[in-house]
Amino acid sequence: MTDTSKFIREAKAFEFYIKTIWPWKRKLVKRYYSKRCVRCTASERYSPLDEQGICRLCRDDKTSTDNNNLPPSDILTEQLHQTMASYVGKGQGDHDALVLVSGGKDSSYMVHRLHEEHPKLRLLTYTHHNGFMSSVALDNVQQVIGKLGVDHFFYRPRMNFMIRLFRYQLTHLGPNGGYGTVDYSDGELLLDSSMNLAVKLKIPLVICGYSRYQLLDGFGCDTFLLPDQRRYSDRKEIAGNALQDIFPNEGDQAIWWHASKWKKEQIPQMAFPLFAWDLAEEEIRAKVFQLGLLKAGMVSPVLTNAEYIPVLGVVDIHRDGYSSFEPEFSRMIREGKAKKENWQYIWEVLEYTARTGKLISGTIDQTLARLGLSRQDVGIKYQK
Repeated sequence: MTDTSKFIREAKAFEFYIKTIWPWKRKLVKRYYSKRCVRCTASERYSPLDEQGICRLCRDDKTSTDNNNLPPSDILTEQLHQTMASYVGKGQGDHDALVLVSGGKDSSYMVHRLHEEHPKLRLLTYTHHNGFMSSVALDNVQQVIGKLGVDHFFYRPRMNFMIRLFRYQLTHLGPNGGYGTVDYSDGELLLDSSMNLAVKLKIPLVICGYSRYQLLDGFGCDTFLLPDQRRYSDRKEIAGNALQDIFPNEGDQAIWWHASKWKKEQIPQMAFPLFAWDLAEEEIRAKVFQLGLLKAGMVSPVLTNAEYIPVLGVVDIHRDGYSSFEPEFSRMIREGKAKKENWQYIWEVLEYTARTGKLISGTIDQTLARLGLSRQDVGIKYQK
């Protein structure tokens, strides 16, 4: 078992450090972190800076191309509304839609809005515990489902299964680092397990809280619905690594999504409302407070993200010089969906702690120990 209290203590200390100490200390330790774009915070190691401190991505200004080719948000929102309404009463069992709830602000806001706008849509909320779930996120799930009074299904795979997945992927990182390999694999398992549950319970719709940016970059999606190619395919690989290599045992492979096991008409649709709504990060944060869904101090991603996230950030910095989570948030900043000041200090402090071992080294070592790995196994070597 993990000491979740250690993770929470270090996460809170990390946040406190960012807000109160880093603003004045950062000037004294510049050698430990990279220069960043003055507009979007992109690291110079990810996107080269010009003499004015502006990165190539901001100069080219091509990041909005995908959004510019999409219908306006109000049109997508109306299309989403019609889609949700079309599933009312369509479940052959007790529920029409399976809604994924993680304990973060996005999924909390999403399930509340769906519950309010579609009161006749019979919802079953679903939480997938990957064994590294933050206790804050778990508390948030209980808070939200209790407030809304909706049915809930909690699923926790065998711990040795999750360790095998995370250990293999962390030691076989692809070009997109920890985010595009380990965290992406965790997300794929979430989607696969939810599809399996939905088809077994005869629920025709699965609803997930992924953002527009996660879908555009991760799935190449140009709509709020999961592409049919993904729905009707059997799982053969995860983040570029063959399923057979990670899980030689056929029983472990069965946990993943295999569409060929089911008739086409049995396979659920999957929708992503946040793709249509396209809300700014701060707007969602304000709404969950206003609605009383989550308590103050319980919304920060530093506290609600999985406990393996700090390891991914530190490994990325030692491997590539920047966290693989940064490109998504830099893009959100460029497109006005996230505040630059909220993220620049987070990335700088993450670099600082990755190079010095300060602030979150206890969490790093604890997580690696659970995976049966050492710092040396993943390329972490703190500077003196």
